[in-house]
Amino acid sequence: MLQSKDSGFKIPEWQRADNCWTVKRQQLLIDSILKNFATPEILVRIDELGQRWLEDGLQRITAISKFISGDYACGKDCEYEGKSYVELPPEARGRFNDYLILVQTYKGSTEAQAVEQFIRRQDGVALTTGEKLHALVGTSPVVKLAKNLLLTAGSGFHDRAKAVWGARCGADKRRRALENAVALVAGACMGNADAYVTVNWGKLTHPLSGGHSVLTYNMDEEKARYVLDKIITVYEGANDKMKVTGKKFLNQQWLRGNFSGYMVHTFTATPREDHEHYVNGWVDFIVHHREGICNAEGLPILSTLKAHVRWENGHKFLFPDGAPMSSNPFEDEDEEEELDEDSE
Repeated sequence: MLQSKDSGFKIPEWQRADNCWTVKRQQLLIDSILKNFATPEILVRIDELGQRWLEDGLQRITAISKFISGDYACGKDCEYEGKSYVELPPEARGRFNDYLILVQTYKGSTEAQAVEQFIRRQDGVALTTGEKLHALVGTSPVVKLAKNLLLTAGSGFHDRAKAVWGARCGADKRRRALENAVALVAGACMGNADAYVTVNWGKLTHPLSGGHSVLTYNMDEEKARYVLDKIITVYEGANDKMKVTGKKFLNQQWLRGNFSGYMVHTFTATPREDHEHYVNGWVDFIVHHREGICNAEGLPILSTLKAHVRWENGHKFLFPDGAPMSSNPFEDEDEEEELDEDSE
């Protein structure tokens, strides 16, 4: 559990990391304080044991603390541009020190209600889907499973996947890794790429049959493990044939919107006895992409797939007859035209 600088407060796990704001945004807050503009209130929850939790306001408190510590100076739109806290004129520094930020305190909420309040309160400042998911890590089965399988060093597939996706267990500023991990795991468990391999908050929270949303649905861990194993096996096979390194390649492979979203559906919508063929086909596809193989129009192979094929037809694109992919998936022009027609 993180402790705030005031040891009387604790920071709940669902709070965003304390370094999310850019320097420019921190400077804007300092300028507002120096101009005596109104700023949003701090929200504090008192639990049943009397412990105080800083529910909202961590970014503002951090920005003020960093300014006082000399981590950055006033921005270009401020009349004290370039001046640090200690360099402010005495009158301005006194005005800064006397500035009051309202604090709202509330009691009587459960942790789940506190999470809901946090998400509703942040809607106006555009929380990412990943930050909202992070708030649900203690209550959502799919978030918990995604963290265990993909985002925790030494657990699940993380250490094996590090070679093909890079290390994803760090607390990235906007929790983008978590939203991508949840998309892959939800799709693997539930089997519909279009509906569940998504970072769309509306889709993730939309009630399914039985009243559950994706976020509250009991996940099939065996299925998730099976599908993720197949996807990682594909990348490992591609690395055996043509290994690539560098952040650009690793990020491309990690993002659900490129290869992995198509593969999720391949390994959930087809019989398991066919999956060895599909693994081999996807390996060849990714190697071709890495080699810069282009079709007759000169378009990269991944771009062609994304332009003409929905996720659920990815395996049909690679295996139009249900057989392993040929060395060049574009060599049969009639086949390509037929696929374009089917995908409209």
